[in-house]
Amino acid sequence: MKIKRMLAILMVSVALVGVLCGCSNTQNTNSAQNEETTASGDTEEAPVNTADAIALELKDKLIAKRDVEAAANSFVDETKVIPSEMALGVMSVEEGYLNGFNEEIMGFKKGVMVGPMIGTIPFVAYIFETDDTEALAKTLDEKSALDWNICTAADEKYFEVYDNYVIFVMSPATFDN
Repeated sequence: MKIKRMLAILMVSVALVGVLCGCSNTQNTNSAQNEETTASGDTEEAPVNTADAIALELKDKLIAKRDVEAAANSFVDETKVIPSEMALGVMSVEEGYLNGFNEEIMGFKKGVMVGPMIGTIPFVAYIFETDDTEALAKTLDEKSALDWNICTAADEKYFEVYDNYVIFVMSPATFDN
Protein backbone atom coordinates (compact mmCIF):
# COMPACT_ATOMS: atom_id res chain seq x y z
CA MET A 1 0.00 0.00 0.00
CA LYS A 2 2.79 2.40 0.89
CA ILE A 3 4.59 1.65 -2.39
CA LYS A 4 1.44 2.36 -4.41
CA ARG A 5 0.96 5.67 -2.62
CA MET A 6 4.59 6.68 -3.19
CA LEU A 7 4.36 5.64 -6.85
CA ALA A 8 1.18 7.72 -7.28
CA ILE A 9 2.84 10.76 -5.67
CA LEU A 10 5.87 10.32 -7.92
CA MET A 11 3.70 10.09 -11.05
CA VAL A 12 1.74 13.21 -10.09
CA SER A 13 5.00 15.07 -9.38
CA VAL A 14 6.46 14.13 -12.77
CA ALA A 15 3.24 15.18 -14.52
CA LEU A 16 3.22 18.50 -12.68
CA VAL A 17 6.83 19.23 -13.64
CA GLY A 18 5.97 18.40 -17.28
CA VAL A 19 3.00 20.76 -17.23
CA LEU A 20 5.01 23.58 -15.67
CA CYS A 21 7.84 23.19 -18.18
CA GLY A 22 5.51 22.87 -21.15
CA CYS A 23 3.41 25.92 -20.36
CA SER A 24 6.10 28.55 -20.25
CA ASN A 25 5.61 31.62 -22.44
CA THR A 26 8.13 32.67 -25.04
CA GLN A 27 9.01 36.29 -24.45
CA ASN A 28 11.51 38.12 -26.55
CA THR A 29 12.02 41.74 -25.66
CA ASN A 30 15.50 42.48 -26.91
CA SER A 31 15.95 42.95 -30.63
CA ALA A 32 19.74 42.89 -30.19
CA GLN A 33 19.44 39.16 -29.44
CA ASN A 34 17.78 38.60 -32.80
CA GLU A 35 20.61 39.55 -35.12
CA GLU A 36 22.55 37.37 -37.49
CA THR A 37 25.61 38.18 -39.53
CA THR A 38 25.22 38.01 -43.29
CA ALA A 39 27.88 36.82 -45.72
CA SER A 40 29.00 40.42 -46.28
CA GLY A 41 29.61 40.85 -42.56
CA ASP A 42 26.61 43.14 -42.08
CA THR A 43 24.27 42.48 -39.20
CA GLU A 44 20.70 41.69 -40.17
CA GLU A 45 17.76 41.10 -37.87
CA ALA A 46 16.45 37.54 -38.02
CA PRO A 47 12.98 36.72 -36.70
CA VAL A 48 13.08 34.35 -33.75
CA ASN A 49 9.34 33.74 -33.44
CA THR A 50 5.98 34.80 -34.89
CA ALA A 51 5.62 37.94 -32.75
CA ASP A 52 9.15 38.98 -33.72
CA ALA A 53 8.44 38.42 -37.43
CA ILE A 54 5.25 40.52 -37.22
CA ALA A 55 7.10 43.34 -35.44
CA LEU A 56 9.84 43.34 -38.07
CA GLU A 57 7.26 43.51 -40.88
CA LEU A 58 5.56 46.42 -39.10
CA LYS A 59 8.93 48.14 -38.65
CA ASP A 60 9.68 47.81 -42.38
CA LYS A 61 6.30 49.41 -43.18
CA LEU A 62 6.92 52.15 -40.64
CA ILE A 63 10.35 52.93 -42.11
CA ALA A 64 8.76 53.22 -45.57
CA LYS A 65 5.63 55.19 -44.52
CA ARG A 66 6.79 57.19 -41.46
CA ASP A 67 3.17 57.24 -40.23
CA VAL A 68 1.61 54.77 -37.80
CA GLU A 69 -1.73 54.42 -39.58
CA ALA A 70 -0.24 54.18 -43.08
CA ALA A 71 2.25 51.58 -41.86
CA ALA A 72 -0.49 49.50 -40.19
CA ASN A 73 -2.70 49.60 -43.29
CA SER A 74 0.22 48.64 -45.51
CA PHE A 75 0.99 45.73 -43.15
CA VAL A 76 -2.62 44.49 -43.31
CA ASP A 77 -2.58 44.64 -47.12
CA GLU A 78 0.81 42.96 -47.60
CA THR A 79 1.70 40.80 -44.58
CA LYS A 80 3.58 37.59 -45.26
CA VAL A 81 3.44 36.31 -41.66
CA ILE A 82 -0.32 36.21 -41.10
CA PRO A 83 -2.39 34.00 -43.42
CA SER A 84 -4.33 35.94 -46.06
CA GLU A 85 -7.62 34.29 -45.06
CA MET A 86 -7.44 35.96 -41.62
CA ALA A 87 -9.35 39.23 -41.83
CA LEU A 88 -7.41 42.00 -40.08
CA GLY A 89 -8.51 45.48 -39.13
CA VAL A 90 -6.73 48.71 -38.21
CA MET A 91 -8.02 51.07 -35.54
CA SER A 92 -6.63 54.28 -34.05
CA VAL A 93 -6.22 54.12 -30.26
CA GLU A 94 -5.99 56.71 -27.52
CA GLU A 95 -4.40 56.53 -24.09
CA GLY A 96 -6.36 54.34 -21.70
CA TYR A 97 -7.38 50.68 -21.57
CA LEU A 98 -6.22 48.73 -24.62
CA ASN A 99 -6.62 45.11 -25.71
CA GLY A 100 -3.89 43.01 -24.16
CA PHE A 101 -3.25 45.06 -21.04
CA ASN A 102 -4.43 44.92 -17.44
CA GLU A 103 -3.92 48.62 -16.80
CA GLU A 104 -4.24 51.88 -18.69
CA ILE A 105 -1.51 52.62 -21.21
CA MET A 106 -0.38 56.22 -21.24
CA GLY A 107 2.56 58.11 -22.69
CA PHE A 108 2.01 58.14 -26.44
CA LYS A 109 0.97 60.85 -28.89
CA LYS A 110 -0.49 58.66 -31.58
CA GLY A 111 -1.32 54.96 -31.67
CA VAL A 112 -2.81 52.36 -33.92
CA MET A 113 -3.89 48.76 -33.31
CA VAL A 114 -3.89 45.88 -35.78
CA GLY A 115 -6.06 42.94 -34.83
CA PRO A 116 -8.19 40.14 -36.23
CA MET A 117 -11.85 40.73 -37.01
CA ILE A 118 -12.60 37.54 -35.04
CA GLY A 119 -12.02 38.29 -31.36
CA THR A 120 -11.06 34.77 -30.28
CA ILE A 121 -7.71 34.86 -32.11
CA PRO A 122 -5.05 35.86 -29.55
CA PHE A 123 -3.28 38.43 -31.69
CA VAL A 124 -2.86 42.16 -31.31
CA ALA A 125 -0.21 44.55 -32.59
CA TYR A 126 0.34 48.21 -31.87
CA ILE A 127 2.45 51.01 -33.29
CA PHE A 128 2.85 53.98 -30.98
CA GLU A 129 4.46 57.35 -31.61
CA THR A 130 5.99 58.76 -28.44
CA ASP A 131 8.58 61.17 -27.07
CA ASP A 132 9.90 58.57 -24.57
CA THR A 133 10.31 55.21 -26.29
CA GLU A 134 12.17 53.55 -23.41
CA ALA A 135 9.51 54.39 -20.82
CA LEU A 136 6.64 53.34 -23.11
CA ALA A 137 8.35 50.07 -24.10
CA LYS A 138 8.93 49.25 -20.44
CA THR A 139 5.31 50.06 -19.56
CA LEU A 140 3.97 47.91 -22.40
CA ASP A 141 6.16 44.98 -21.41
CA GLU A 142 5.25 45.20 -17.71
CA LYS A 143 1.50 45.77 -18.14
CA SER A 144 0.86 43.30 -20.96
CA ALA A 145 -1.28 40.22 -20.31
CA LEU A 146 -0.86 37.31 -22.71
CA ASP A 147 -4.17 35.91 -21.44
CA TRP A 148 -6.24 39.04 -22.09
CA ASN A 149 -8.43 37.20 -24.59
CA ILE A 150 -11.51 35.46 -23.13
CA CYS A 151 -11.14 32.06 -24.82
CA THR A 152 -7.46 31.88 -25.70
CA ALA A 153 -4.08 33.31 -24.76
CA ALA A 154 -1.20 34.62 -26.81
CA ASP A 155 2.01 32.59 -26.68
CA GLU A 156 4.52 35.33 -27.41
CA LYS A 157 5.12 39.02 -27.02
CA TYR A 158 7.74 41.21 -28.58
CA PHE A 159 8.51 44.88 -28.81
CA GLU A 160 10.70 46.83 -31.17
CA VAL A 161 11.82 50.44 -30.75
CA TYR A 162 12.53 52.45 -33.86
CA ASP A 163 13.23 56.19 -33.89
CA ASN A 164 10.33 57.71 -31.87
CA TYR A 165 8.07 54.68 -32.34
CA VAL A 166 7.35 51.57 -30.28
CA ILE A 167 5.96 48.47 -31.98
CA PHE A 168 4.36 45.95 -29.62
CA VAL A 169 3.01 42.52 -30.62
CA MET A 170 1.29 39.66 -28.80
CA SER A 171 0.53 36.59 -30.89
CA PRO A 172 0.12 32.84 -31.02
CA ALA A 173 3.29 30.87 -31.76
CA THR A 174 1.80 30.01 -35.14
CA PHE A 175 -1.25 30.85 -37.23
CA ASP A 176 -1.43 27.32 -38.68
CA ASN A 177 -4.75 26.43 -37.03
